[in-house]
Amino acid sequence: MKIAELIKRVKLPARASIYYLVASVIGKAVSFLITPFATRLLSREDFGQFSLYMAILGGVSVVCSALTSGSAIYKGIKDHNDNRQEYLKNVLAVNLAFSLLICILLLAFMPFLKLKRFLLIPMSLQILCDGTVAIAMSSKRFDYKYKTVAWVAIIIAVLPPVMAIVILKRWGGGYIVRIYAMLFVSICLAAYSIAKIYRGSKKKTHGMARYVIKSSTPLLPHSISSAMSVQADKLFITSIMGASALAKYSVVYSLGIALQFTVSAIGSALSPWIIRRLDAGEEKKICELVLPMTVGYCALSQCLVAVAPEAMLILAPRDYLDALPAILPIALSTPFLFISSVATVGIVHSGKSRYAMRISLFGVALCIILNYMLIGGFGFVGAGAALLICQGVTALIGVAFLEKAGLGEMLSLGKIVLTCVVSALVGLLFYLMRESVALRLFTLILPGIALLYCLKKAGELVMETDKKKLP
Repeated sequence: MKIAELIKRVKLPARASIYYLVASVIGKAVSFLITPFATRLLSREDFGQFSLYMAILGGVSVVCSALTSGSAIYKGIKDHNDNRQEYLKNVLAVNLAFSLLICILLLAFMPFLKLKRFLLIPMSLQILCDGTVAIAMSSKRFDYKYKTVAWVAIIIAVLPPVMAIVILKRWGGGYIVRIYAMLFVSICLAAYSIAKIYRGSKKKTHGMARYVIKSSTPLLPHSISSAMSVQADKLFITSIMGASALAKYSVVYSLGIALQFTVSAIGSALSPWIIRRLDAGEEKKICELVLPMTVGYCALSQCLVAVAPEAMLILAPRDYLDALPAILPIALSTPFLFISSVATVGIVHSGKSRYAMRISLFGVALCIILNYMLIGGFGFVGAGAALLICQGVTALIGVAFLEKAGLGEMLSLGKIVLTCVVSALVGLLFYLMRESVALRLFTLILPGIALLYCLKKAGELVMETDKKKLP
């Protein structure tokens, strides 16, 4: 079969997922290639300060995603498709106002966050720019303009760290160089995004801003919960153990969540597909796809644990290995993140936003309590364990609430629990064999078999069986 014919037979959502994955893989590869230079060009204190900056920025960005993510925007685009540009302008205006409010709150909390005050200006600009780009790209994703989205993702992931490393090697400048290199690229992309959002705008329609606020407010608790679950461990480590400890943990954390970028990449294409399947009453089709993907994420997480000892020595100096024990719980949290993202799409689509709010509030409370209790007593391992427990509990509660919302066929709670328990046991086995490369290589047969199963199922699900293209 010719390559062109093969590509045409791949369904549009799968094709978009491939582009998003390729873009994310390129970005992640550059990140890993840059990390060995960054950990050696910057002192542990500087690397810790940059990690803290990124943790706070990442947390705020996740909170703001209640207004800018696909889950928030797709339904609005569908409801206002005849006047989409005006709707996007209102989303942008509401997001800018909300982001500015968050930045003002950040100013008050700067002393508690251990972040230097002068960094508030670049962080505020970064938040505003990132939100603007996210809105424009969500619109592109809805229409499966995946090539544009992929190129923007590559630029964001590749240019800033490469620019920063070149400057650091030639002129120095510390972690500030990395912050401003990232901001420069974001400002350029934000200007491009604003031009796209304001192009071809129709007559103004009253009430759209109210619609944006009403539709996105229920997602805010979930966004806060996500931000806390992702970033709370870093904030607690900085407060309890110091910036140098955060530098070590950040490298292990980056390695442990190496697969999580694929959750966002695949979700960008999967969420519109899930919404269309739900509209058609085809919940079982969603389950047929999601369960093999969960098995695949579990298998890949096990592979991460298997290669972690050698990967850490490449990414950072040997003394960073103090944080290696955290790799097991961090890596095993990825499948739960994927399950949560699917469950959230279903819950929001069902109109039961109060369920998402309950899960989120519970997740925030659990995250704070676990990080406070575990990091003080168990250090790096405690931080990883808190992340795994939070992700696991909220994911399983989300699946249970799906059933209450009448979408129980979307995900199978029993099969998911069994898959994740087996995955945890295999991951623990890999960690216990960390001193033996030969044993770990041999045991990779187990996740290898699981991945072959996933590839077989993927081939059946993403290829067209006739000439008709399914959206």
